[in-house]
Amino acid sequence: MVVFIKGGTVVTGDGGLIKKGTVVFKDDRIAEVTDKNIEPPSEADVVDVSGQVVMPGIINNHANGIIFGAPLFGTGSLPLSDEQTLANLNKHLLQGTTTILNVDGFATMDQVNSTRARHPIRIETSTIHTPLNIKAAYASDGQGMLPQNIEPTAKEMLEEGAVALAEVGDGGTLGGAGQDYIFIPRAVKKATGIDISTDQARALKFAVLGKHIDPPQFDEDSVYKLCQQFGLQGRISVSGIKALIENTVLPSFKIAVEGMLEAGQLA
Repeated sequence: MVVFIKGGTVVTGDGGLIKKGTVVFKDDRIAEVTDKNIEPPSEADVVDVSGQVVMPGIINNHANGIIFGAPLFGTGSLPLSDEQTLANLNKHLLQGTTTILNVDGFATMDQVNSTRARHPIRIETSTIHTPLNIKAAYASDGQGMLPQNIEPTAKEMLEEGAVALAEVGDGGTLGGAGQDYIFIPRAVKKATGIDISTDQARALKFAVLGKHIDPPQFDEDSVYKLCQQFGLQGRISVSGIKALIENTVLPSFKIAVEGMLEAGQLA
């Protein structure tokens, strides 16, 4: 089978552009990329893409929320709906991604293979099925973890086709952005009834734990002022905010640090 894609601006992938270029496929392989006006053979399928861009498929090596039914992140959080997962996959493909690495590392190979069968994008997967990373997920969230998501070992996943150890110690388990936009706002809402933004959650986290968390550095005056500023005064005390942040961030933190070493040794 021969296919000629003609007339578009070709992004060659090495920094070059070919205006009104031609890309020739033979038996599903790129046989030629040229600026010459070559004549296609009679048996060729010719696709006129004048005015459009032809480019190599993008490889995205870090994507969440693309495996049907799989727990999210290193926190093992509840999976997205099938509708949202499909929308994510479609968005990646429409933006030019043709190969994608799933870094929701508690997905099973059955879940990955099921997703592959339902979507044309090429999906590779990672794993974080190590004892300490599983423990860290449960210490921070773990609501999306089913028995099948903790049964395989990382070695078994790699033998079955996983290609990476990824999202080891993520923003939820290591006190990073996942805490700022998911877990701290959720805990504050539950305790006070007030919604806070990602930036506000981060400011409270820094005031209670410092920017590096280990060792924690509590700034009582800053926490007091932030509670006033964010409308939390009268809903929760300074000591209450301190306990809330510590109980949300710290349980998984040291486990996740040790989990990074565990994964490094395995790698």
